[in-house]
Amino acid sequence: MQAQQYNLLQSILYVLIRANSKSSIQKPKPIAVPQPKKKREQQDGGFTAMAEKARANREKRITKE
Repeated sequence: MQAQQYNLLQSILYVLIRANSKSSIQKPKPIAVPQPKKKREQQDGGFTAMAEKARANREKRITKE
């Protein structure tokens, strides 16, 4: 019984030591970089352009009536 516990303890220590050794450390995955502000401004610009176009069409429709 004691021999089994000793073997189990030895195997656990072996795994832990291997996990901590420098050779088994993997490089961390790169963190997702948020989109730069320029792209967001372009997207917003496209939306505001559409909104301005809709506003212009509304004004035209009002002036026709």
